[in-house]
Amino acid sequence: MPLFSNSYLLRWAVAAGLLLAMLGCHRQEAPVVFEPQPRPVLAKLGLSGTRDASLSVSSSGMIGLLAVYSDASGSHVGYAMSHDGGDSFMPVIPVSPADAKVTSRGESGPQLAATPQAIYVLWQQRSEKGANQLAVARSLNFGKSFDPPVLVTGDESPGYHGFAALGVSPDGAVYVVWLDGREAGGDAGTFAVYISRSTDRGATFDAPHRVALSACPCCRPAIAFASGNEVIIAWRKVFDGAVRDLVLSVSHDGGATFAPEVRVAEDGWRLNACPDSGPSLAVKGSRVYLAWLTEGREQKARVQLAWSDDLGKSFHAPLVASEGVLDPNHPRLKVSEDGNLMLVFQGREARDQNGWGPVRVFLSQIGAGGVGKPALVPAGEASAAYPALGLGTAGRIYIAWTGSGEASSVQLTRARLQGRSYP
Repeated sequence: MPLFSNSYLLRWAVAAGLLLAMLGCHRQEAPVVFEPQPRPVLAKLGLSGTRDASLSVSSSGMIGLLAVYSDASGSHVGYAMSHDGGDSFMPVIPVSPADAKVTSRGESGPQLAATPQAIYVLWQQRSEKGANQLAVARSLNFGKSFDPPVLVTGDESPGYHGFAALGVSPDGAVYVVWLDGREAGGDAGTFAVYISRSTDRGATFDAPHRVALSACPCCRPAIAFASGNEVIIAWRKVFDGAVRDLVLSVSHDGGATFAPEVRVAEDGWRLNACPDSGPSLAVKGSRVYLAWLTEGREQKARVQLAWSDDLGKSFHAPLVASEGVLDPNHPRLKVSEDGNLMLVFQGREARDQNGWGPVRVFLSQIGAGGVGKPALVPAGEASAAYPALGLGTAGRIYIAWTGSGEASSVQLTRARLQGRSYP
C-alpha cells in the first residue's frame, strides 16, 4: 500500500503550485541596476532652464529626448538624439518656431511619438490674439530637422485647449486628444475631451470633435491603441458630489465614435479641485493597462494599476503600485518592443526625514499577475518631478525628469534589467 494516496499527492501538488505561483508574483522580478548618478545631458549641450522631458527609443536603439528650454526670447521645444545608448547626445534640433509662444506647465508639457518612418511632437502655445493653440510638427528625416508646425486648434476655436496627449496608431494615423473649454455642457468647472486625427502623417488634421463632457479640467487624458487599430482614451471624470474617478472609452472606427465610457474603479475620490494628475495607458498583447493617482475615500495618496482583458469592458480590481512611497504622483507606463512593461512615478521615501525628504523617482516592473516593489531611482541631490520613461530591448531602461535646484534641468539616467524579466 502506498504511503500517500494519489488524491493526497494531487491535492499537495495543486497547493504547492498555487503557493509557488503566489510567490512568483512577488519574487520573479529581475534586479534593476541603475547608473550611480543621473546626468544633465541637455546642460552639457549648452541649454539652460530645461524641463518637461519626453523620451522615445527606436527599434535600432536610437534615443530621442524632447524638452522645453529657455533663453532670452522665451521658451522653446527642442529635440536631441543619442546613437550610442545615451553616452552622448547630438546638438539640439529646434522643433517649435523661434517666435512661438510655447507654454508648458505641469502635465501640459510637450509630447513625443516616434515610428520607424516619422517623429511627431505636440506642444501648447499662445497665439498673437491670446488664444490657446495645439501645434504638431513632424520630422520625416529621422530627427535631422522638423517641418513647420500644423495647428490642431487655432484662433478660430474659442476657449481653452490644453493638457493634450499624442499617439500614433498601428496603421500610422496620428491622434491628438485634449481638454477643451469651447462649449457649454457638463458640470460647472469641467472641460470636454476632444480628439483630432491625421491620416497623412501629420500634414493635416481632421476637424476636432468631442468625445465626452465633464472631464476634470487639468488632468491630461491618455491615448493608446489595440492591435485592431481600436483607439483607447482614458480620462478623469467629475461625477456627482465632486467625485473624480477614472473612466475609459474605446473607438472601433478610427476615433469617429466612442463606446459609452466605463468607470475603471469606484475610488470615490471627492475633491473640490483639480489634482493636475492624469492617467497613463499601455497595451501589451490583448491586455490594456491603466495607471493613475487617487486618494480614494480613505484620503490616502496612491498610484493604482488596473487592467482589462476585454478591451475596456471590465477591469481587474486595482492594485496599489506605489506601496511604501509617500505623495506618489504622475505615473507613466511604457511597454518595450520585446514585452517588458514598466511604470515610473514620483514620490517621497517614507523613511527619509520623517517623510518630508526630496521628491524622488521610482520604477516598478509589471507582470501578468501583479506589480513589483517600487525601486528608488538614484537622483542626486535635487528633487525630481514629472518623470518620463523610455524602454529599449534586452532590458534597457531610460528615465528622464525635471530636477529642481538653482535652476531647473532635465536629468537622465539609465538602467538595465538583469536576468529574467518580471513575467
